[in-house]
Amino acid sequence: MVGLNPATRRSGPPPRSLRERILSSVKIDENSCWRWQKYVKPNGYGQIGVPGQSSQYVHRVAYLTFVGPIPDGLQIDHLCRVRDCCNPDHLEPVKARTNVLRGVGFAAEHARVERCPAGHPYDNVNTYVRADRQGRGCRTCRLESSQRSQSRRAEQFRRSPEVPVDKRTPVGGNGKTHCPSGHPYAGANLYVDTHGRRQCRTCRRAAQVRATKRRSGLAV
Repeated sequence: MVGLNPATRRSGPPPRSLRERILSSVKIDENSCWRWQKYVKPNGYGQIGVPGQSSQYVHRVAYLTFVGPIPDGLQIDHLCRVRDCCNPDHLEPVKARTNVLRGVGFAAEHARVERCPAGHPYDNVNTYVRADRQGRGCRTCRLESSQRSQSRRAEQFRRSPEVPVDKRTPVGGNGKTHCPSGHPYAGANLYVDTHGRRQCRTCRRAAQVRATKRRSGLAV
């Protein structure tokens, strides 16, 4: 079999540039959005094949093609809130949090909430990330819940028929009303562990602070 001449092997028009492919695959609506007419993923974002790479989101490719590089650490946000739009005038590089806060989904609505249901602020001091990484929590509410739990445990300990009467009041026995540092075993400062032993919350917090400083290499 006679082989094809390499000079004549390719036929048809030369490959189109990304700019040409994007412009020929959009439909401009009444809001000037460039609506992608090719493949759109179930999440609403259009995709385009890029030579030498896997398929990419068309809005990112459009920004790279018509505007320029995307700054490190930033995401492309749709100012028009239309996911399959790739009009570079409707795209802006922003931080991830800004992108979320501008959204309209559940995550965006949740992120815009500034206070917990009890009214405590979601600020840097009072907010923690839940262990399951599924949201944030209020430190004040967690502390109040822990104190209520400890109070219930203390009351159960006092009323337990298995504990001698002389050890029910105060909880843990020995008749002392204050810890060795002089803090009262009462109210919010009283912590009862799972074994019914009393502990001082003020001293516990001070010990935790010292331990944190030691781990951080700071002077205690």
